Amino acid sequence: MASAAAPSAKDEHITTACTMNVPNKAGDVKDLAKAKGAKKVSSMAEIEAAGFKIKDKIIVSGMDEFYSATTTKEQKPILAKKTDLKKCSGRYKANLLSTALRVLRYNGGADEAGTLKSPYFTKVYEIFQLNSDIYTFMEHISGKSLYNRIVDKEPTTAVQHRKWTIQLLQAIHKLQDVGVAHRQLTVHQVLFTASDQVKITGWSKSVIYWDPADGGHALLQKPERRARANSHLPPDCFRRSAYDPSKVKVSLISLCVIFSKLISLHFVNN
Repeated sequence: MASAAAPSAKDEHITTACTMNVPNKAGDVKDLAKAKGAKKVSSMAEIEAAGFKIKDKIIVSGMDEFYSATTTKEQKPILAKKTDLKKCSGRYKANLLSTALRVLRYNGGADEAGTLKSPYFTKVYEIFQLNSDIYTFMEHISGKSLYNRIVDKEPTTAVQHRKWTIQLLQAIHKLQDVGVAHRQLTVHQVLFTASDQVKITGWSKSVIYWDPADGGHALLQKPERRARANSHLPPDCFRRSAYDPSKVKVSLISLCVIFSKLISLHFVNN
């Protein structure tokens, strides 16, 4: 990340003084700042020695492959995601390695504290890097995604909508407490447990927008690409200048887009 003294247009993050929307929990912000990314290993044997074993392939989605897996840390089966860094764009890869994996480890409870930061986040057991592959071991969510529930025209009620919205708001509040923007919060990334509880996944584009060093300052982000895949982001993200995720309320706007799709049962992308 660039420092406030010498920002560079080539850097993913640009710092600026900011007194608005300061994260609420300074101690947690510092803990997040100390969080590590993936543990580097030299062979699959090291991963298995750590208590993780990959089994059957479930599905392939872009640069990600999903497998059933087991761990000595959990009796029930878990999920393993393999991300091929060679298939990632330069910006995506850089943010994933420098920031997103740290956010994933911290929020998922695979950090030193070992606690899931919200019941609405997906539990993460460990993250490894083997050559150009990232292996993330996480809890397996048995229910559908919100996208599939809408596509399948599954009947839902106003009571469910209210419950899910409250759960998502509480999850977003946790992110704002530590200065994190998800940036990929869509109907595809909202999963449901067997008890119909929300679980947020898909952290690979998440960013830390607050640096607690030297009294604290915001970390601006480069403009986003105008594309259908980014239709959940607010207009400020697409301007030519860098934007501050805390000021443009990235996660809250994404939640509004999710809710509009839920109640209309249409995927409006304008």
